[in-house]
Amino acid sequence: MDLFSGFIAGIDSRDSEVARACIRLVLKSSKLKEHAISVIGSSKLQPSDIALVVSLLRSSDVKPRQCATLSYGKKMSHLAAVDILPLVKELLRHGSEGLLVTIDIITMILHGGMELTGDLLSVLKDALVDPRLFDAAGYDCMMGHNVERMIALLSQRKLIDLPFARALINQLLSICTPPRNNVFHDLSSSIRGSLRVLIKLYPQEVWISISKLLITDDYFVRHRIDWLLRRENDDHQGPGFLFDLPEAHYMDWARQDPLNRASIVMKWLPVTKLNDAGDLEWHPTLNRFLSEFGDQDGVLGALSSRLHPLSWYGPLLPHLQPQIALLETWAAAHSSPKVRQWARDQITWIKTKADN
Repeated sequence: MDLFSGFIAGIDSRDSEVARACIRLVLKSSKLKEHAISVIGSSKLQPSDIALVVSLLRSSDVKPRQCATLSYGKKMSHLAAVDILPLVKELLRHGSEGLLVTIDIITMILHGGMELTGDLLSVLKDALVDPRLFDAAGYDCMMGHNVERMIALLSQRKLIDLPFARALINQLLSICTPPRNNVFHDLSSSIRGSLRVLIKLYPQEVWISISKLLITDDYFVRHRIDWLLRRENDDHQGPGFLFDLPEAHYMDWARQDPLNRASIVMKWLPVTKLNDAGDLEWHPTLNRFLSEFGDQDGVLGALSSRLHPLSWYGPLLPHLQPQIALLETWAAAHSSPKVRQWARDQITWIKTKADN
């Protein structure tokens, strides 16, 4: 195929019409037809080439995923958006695979400097919220990254209005629910990043959707939401992405049913912070939260799990010892007797670890 592609590229540099006659000859060959996209892409793409690819898609002679390479290496940078629209609109008709390739192509042409015209924006929005997008059959390793990048770009250009934001939020959170949950772990990091972008624009809308899933009766959905709320790095005492929400959202929510909801909030609250002197101290948000909810069942247990990393190398003790001074402040003077006793128990447990 390198040989044939090289021939056509050389011919195209001298006579475009002859190059296209050669491409038509290739398409008549049963041995070469499966490489049609590679051959077409070896020439400088013209609107007529896009029309040819669309016809091959419609006749099922090429697969949607093969079309993605047409945009690689800035191969479409010389075309106008109106020239590319027939291809991406056709790809929308080809299930999850076509949707992914649509996003891939638009990602590449925007990266190459093309403007996001109204028609192209409409196609991109349709692809991002299409219910088929995350179907496993069309999954590829760049899907989550490209979706996240496009949402960030739309946000930067102030192109996400409220109805579109709601559709995006529902789309992103759909990976937590059947039947799309089979791609959850592959996409969770990118979904988390996309939701973080949307929180900055529409925090209330993100919270309304997530808060429903936090208390659903479906155990597996709650488990996936819990995973989504986890911190991506080793900062087990740092904030989760929901900490970007206005505090009043989740505080009011917890007050409605503190027995069942207060412990859930502990999943994303920051536990500690470094002060200006570089010393570790309890995060002020955590202090406020425990002042109100520290006596609720499950809250201190959830906090206990945040005091040490989920994974570590070597002994655990060096991760725990810096907390003793902090725990002593609560053991001596916290307003809640329950919190004071919990702090004493934590100190005893850490010192027992040291003795052993």
